[in-house]
Formats: sequence, C-alpha cells, structure tokens
Amino acid sequence: MLYSYNEILSIETLAMGARITNLEKDGKDFFFPQQVIKGEGGKDLVRGGMHLCSPIFGKKKNGRFATIPQHGGLRDVYWQLVDVAERLTDVEYICEFRQFGYQLDYKVSYLLDKNSLGITVSVENRLATPVPFEFAWHPYFSAPEGAEIIFLGQGIEPIYVDRPYGSEIFEASSEIEINLFGVGKVRMCPFQGFEDGQICIWTDWKSGYVCVEPLLSHPDDFNTPEGILLEPGSFLVARLAMYFD
Repeated sequence: MLYSYNEILSIETLAMGARITNLEKDGKDFFFPQQVIKGEGGKDLVRGGMHLCSPIFGKKKNGRFATIPQHGGLRDVYWQLVDVAERLTDVEYICEFRQFGYQLDYKVSYLLDKNSLGITVSVENRLATPVPFEFAWHPYFSAPEGAEIIFLGQGIEPIYVDRPYGSEIFEASSEIEINLFGVGKVRMCPFQGFEDGQICIWTDWKSGYVCVEPLLSHPDDFNTPEGILLEPGSFLVARLAMYFD
C-alpha cells in the first residue's frame, strides 16, 4: 500500500487495480474506506475506495463482452508503479491489458493539490484493428447520513440518496456537487475526454456510501455496447478533478 499526501489530503493506493482504497481530508473519510462487507447469504462484497472500470462498464449478458468480468478486468490485475513524486503528491501506475482479445495499454496518475485530487488516464490501442471499449471511474463516497447530488447547470433536479438507489445513468458533462451529510462536500469536475460523458449513480446501501461514477460512451442498452472506438495506435486521454470542502 502506498500513502500519498499533502498538508490537507491523503490517499492510499494499491497496485492491485491501481485502486485508491481511501481518501481522507482533515481526519474525515471522504471515500468510504475499501473493505469487505457481507451481502445477502453471507457473500463477501468488496466495497469502497475508487477503481477504474474498463474495457466495459457494468456487466454484459451477451455478445463479445459477455465473458468479461463485472466492470472489466483492470481492477483485478496488478499494475506497475511507475513514479512517485518527492513529496508523495503525485503517483502513477501503468498496466498492459492483454485479455479477451484486447491489447490496450493504460496509464493512471493521481495528483494531490491542496484540497483537490486530479485524475488522468491514457489508453493506447496496440492492435492493428479498431477496438471498442468503455471507460468509467467507480468512487464510493462516504455518506453515513445520506447524500445530495446536484448537477450544476444541467436542469436536472437534485437527487437525494439515503437508501438503495439505481443504477441510473444521466447525460451530464459539467460540474457536479455532492453533499455528503455528516462529512463534507465534493465538487466533481470532468475535463478532457468527458465532454460527452455521463454520470451513473448507484448504491446498494449495505453501508453508508453512494457511488457517483463518471463514464464515457455508455449506451442505453447494457447488452449491445459499442462504446468508444479506438483506432490502431491511437490514444484516449481523459481527465477529471475532485475538490473537497
């Protein structure tokens, strides 16, 4: 486990999945710390932190994506730690994904700057043919007393979550404010690559968390995705930031 920090924020990351397992500000867990909780029938469920969902988002029931695990395979493979800045505020992981007919190279970096977390992902297609894929972040925000999710400038009514919700996908590419009652506020700002993105809101409410997930090119039909078509040798770069108050 790698600890990255500045005077205000700290995160914990793991090479398994290049996951953030926790994010803390002023002694408060803004991310629900990653842990195993019990589901129905005593099933172990991994919940918390934040991980990358790719080359698919969700679970596909048929078609070429049907054999890929829930949310893709990247969260279940070890990534290589590339670089850590001197003050441990910038950390970078890479992963060569060679499964299910894909040859994609991923690079993820996390940058702490005062009260914000910057996230950058690049994906390169190493095949000689175009590759369709999907891409999303899956953060679990701590919401012990519930949460209010506000789509700024989108004309969407605020969403209040204090029980199981979703998953529901919204067309949204501007800033989103997440009021975590009893914890604080998060402002999620999609940047490069998210101009036509969406937001998925979900929680099974097995504990006090809500997931507000920025994603790219997720179609309405979960079972016949086209996703993003990445040409041979080309890159996709996506950036977003989260500000914590």
